[in-house]
Amino acid sequence: MVVFLLECNHIFRPIKLRGLELENRIVMPSMGTLMTYEDSMVTQRMIDYYVERAKGGAALIFTECASVWPESTQGYALGVSDDKFIPGLTKLVEAVHAVGGKIGIQIYEAAEGIINGHADTSKLRIMTPVDRFQGKWKAIPTEELPLIAQAFGAAARRANICGFDAIEIHCGHNYLLHEFLSPHFNTRTDGYGTTFENCMKFPLMCIEETRKNWPEEKPLFMRIVAHDDYTYDADGNFNGLTIDNMVTFCKEAKARGVDVLDVSRGNFGKGNIYEVPSMGLPFGFNKDNALYLRREVDMPVMAVGRLGRPELANIVLSQGADLVAWGHAHIADPQIVNKCKEGRFDDIRYCIGCDQACSEAYHIPEARHISCLRNPAVGREREFELKITDTPKTVLIAGAGVGGMEAAYTLAQRGHKVILCEKESVLGGQFRLAGLAPDKEDFALTVDYMIRQVKQSGVEIRMNTPVTSALLCELKPDELIIATGGKMRELDVPGGSYAVGFADILTGNWKPMGKCVIIGGGIISIEVMEYLSFRGFDTTIVGGLPKIGAGLSHGRAILADKYLEEHPEIEVITNAWVTKLDHNKVYAHVIEKKTDRRTKETTIVREEDIEIEADTIIAAVGSVSNDYADLVQAAENMGIPCHIIGDAKKPRFAVDAIREAAELAREI
Repeated sequence: MVVFLLECNHIFRPIKLRGLELENRIVMPSMGTLMTYEDSMVTQRMIDYYVERAKGGAALIFTECASVWPESTQGYALGVSDDKFIPGLTKLVEAVHAVGGKIGIQIYEAAEGIINGHADTSKLRIMTPVDRFQGKWKAIPTEELPLIAQAFGAAARRANICGFDAIEIHCGHNYLLHEFLSPHFNTRTDGYGTTFENCMKFPLMCIEETRKNWPEEKPLFMRIVAHDDYTYDADGNFNGLTIDNMVTFCKEAKARGVDVLDVSRGNFGKGNIYEVPSMGLPFGFNKDNALYLRREVDMPVMAVGRLGRPELANIVLSQGADLVAWGHAHIADPQIVNKCKEGRFDDIRYCIGCDQACSEAYHIPEARHISCLRNPAVGREREFELKITDTPKTVLIAGAGVGGMEAAYTLAQRGHKVILCEKESVLGGQFRLAGLAPDKEDFALTVDYMIRQVKQSGVEIRMNTPVTSALLCELKPDELIIATGGKMRELDVPGGSYAVGFADILTGNWKPMGKCVIIGGGIISIEVMEYLSFRGFDTTIVGGLPKIGAGLSHGRAILADKYLEEHPEIEVITNAWVTKLDHNKVYAHVIEKKTDRRTKETTIVREEDIEIEADTIIAAVGSVSNDYADLVQAAENMGIPCHIIGDAKKPRFAVDAIREAAELAREI
């Protein structure tokens, strides 16, 4: 344990930025929460979320970005564009200060970044450097630019009134200041675009106004992209921001009062994968850019980009970074910094980069707020506060996948006696299997973490023990939870038995050979495809939908498309429904349709039967719930309350199983 503590020696060095003293080098950066709802006001839900993280030991936390321009202050994101926002923001600051935390606010103007699954853009003004969409979005008039810059200054003035300890101006991620800064997005001819010198003018004007209205003793951070990604002109030549462009810009920003560079990455299109990096991107993929800017600009930098492990942060700090941002790491475990300080590394609930409930919430209109697969209490901190039960019960849980283990641990924490039964010889269920796919090694580590938590909480674990009616009669529990999960859906076509299950491929129980054909176009098929491709197999995917990858988060879908582009040898056949299998052949009916966007009429543009040669046929067509009808009946006969969660209830994702388990365990 002493060795691990030494690996945090750089993390727990204090630093002073102007008059702000920070006790360590870890910052929780600005991240969207969807917790303001439609009026852009601070909510109690938001306060609870930030307070929980302030308690966790981070030196400084930043709010999500707050809009400075009234006409573009969208719902479901913070506003600081009017004095009406001051009371709510002040309440937030005071709540964070009350638990010993320090908090900054990030200010921005969204431009097209305003568009997500929640904002009603019909009520908003979308500001851009140039006309877009045949003039539907108008370029900002030259005479209005100083007014917008002044709005940044007014926002800084309000932030100071609220008592924020720091402020950050957002010049990245395709928000307005980035769009002005990048020659790829900004082709204005009025002296504010086309050349890089002109492109810098408006962002620098906004920085000047911000600094002028922000106290001298408080630091000004600036979020930037290290460079643009995948930005090309019509001839295929890169025409976006380079890192040396950013050196020039950051030197100018430094001269105007910026104190810290928050070095991120990410822009529209394929480059979006770097803004909210998911599994599939290397840890620390952006840290060298931060270190380069530290050397060339000679000012403090905050390194960003999959650095949410103490050993990684410590290394980057030792190499010259001044601060390290732990974003999703704080969503998954608000106490991560305290746990590092105390040497409790095995207790850290690490982010696994799935993006299924955090950033993906912005693409799901019905999502109430962000959440987390690892931490279902996100956005529900007050509601999910654990309370010791007044009536301890004996609870029997059938199935020790992630849902069963989450329920077991939470119930035990509340004072119940828990008996957790698993029919197999290992715990973890389908989630452990998922950890065998490329880039998902952290899934297996998540299972190991949950096993430790369950054992430490005193849960009685019975391996190789299916819950039967006889066991129910023997134990006579007060409550029964069925978390028996699901099993592979079989191919219901003639010759379906010729297909090998995806689980047998991933576990190595079945050795693929020759030409491999994967049937199914969802997440599982993508993972099996990558597994086989990494091993050099000739691989084809046959899916029934117009696009493969259904169920992937936005970022992971971009990565999957990128992988397929880089591996043209992988054949993807869409709109194809398998009709029959032989031992070395797949038969499918292809029916491709096209819908007229104007008339909504659908016509068939291609219909044919195809045959695909195969040496190994793999079924990856999802799951069905395991049968538990006899167990439900037995519980009913004995008068034992019975609860069904996770894939046993309905095959979905691990995030659903863990959330349902966490909710139920707080109700019993």
